[in-house]
Amino acid sequence: MRMHCELGLDGGRCPTCVAYAAGHLAGSDSVAIERFIVRTQGDWGFFLVDFKLNMLSIVSGCGNYSYLWSSPGESFRRFLLNADPGYIAGKFLSGRPDAEIPDEEASKKAIYKLIARVWGYRGSDDAQKKKAKEERKLLRDSDFSRESGIKEWADQSDLPRCISDWYEYLATRQNPQAARLMRVLWPEFLNQLGRERCT
Repeated sequence: MRMHCELGLDGGRCPTCVAYAAGHLAGSDSVAIERFIVRTQGDWGFFLVDFKLNMLSIVSGCGNYSYLWSSPGESFRRFLLNADPGYIAGKFLSGRPDAEIPDEEASKKAIYKLIARVWGYRGSDDAQKKKAKEERKLLRDSDFSRESGIKEWADQSDLPRCISDWYEYLATRQNPQAARLMRVLWPEFLNQLGRERCT
């Protein structure tokens, strides 16, 4: 039996639809999936909750997320209503390469201080002052919002040869799409979920 996502966005491959099909193929009489449509502040999301499998799948303008909890410790509805949004976001992002992205501003500030430490102290000779100026320009012109941009900078800069642990000064931040999902769409989803009868 081939199942299709009602949303028509995935060609029948969304995790919830696959789980739904698996439940029917296994002979399950009751598959408890509810769909919640959230639109707010110019964003949208389809939240698919499988209360039998304890799985939440989201297709949204803020990205697509899915997670299955093996034992939430209470009804799945209550669990979702009471869970910390940071915890939920962490589960959605666990194992994803885009869970954290480079924080360009914070990283450049930290590297700028390292440049000053290596070449820019008072009393430095003219050659060191010139080198510090070159390194600051290279840093300013580099794209630290992408890992490939950081690698390009590291290949051109002399700083990594002077300070072996320079990479520990790089900062990251949570995926901004996931942060927006939890800040904008999650509260409205919980509002809709709470209006339903607690199971």
